[in-house]
Amino acid sequence: MLRGLEAPELLILAALILVLFAGPKLPEFARSLGASLRILRNESRSQDSESSTNHERDTGGSINTEE
Repeated sequence: MLRGLEAPELLILAALILVLFAGPKLPEFARSLGASLRILRNESRSQDSESSTNHERDTGGSINTEE
């Protein structure tokens, strides 16, 4: 039954099934995905700032490469 279908056809079929059966829940899913990405981005930024602050504290300040 699915022997003649390649990747693009399967992706279109999967998208069609998703829209038909999960259509009403798609906005809720998109909102939660956006919120999760926002949280991930904020946590990543806070980790970056903490690691640079810890590095400056460990080395006694920022690194100056000019002589």
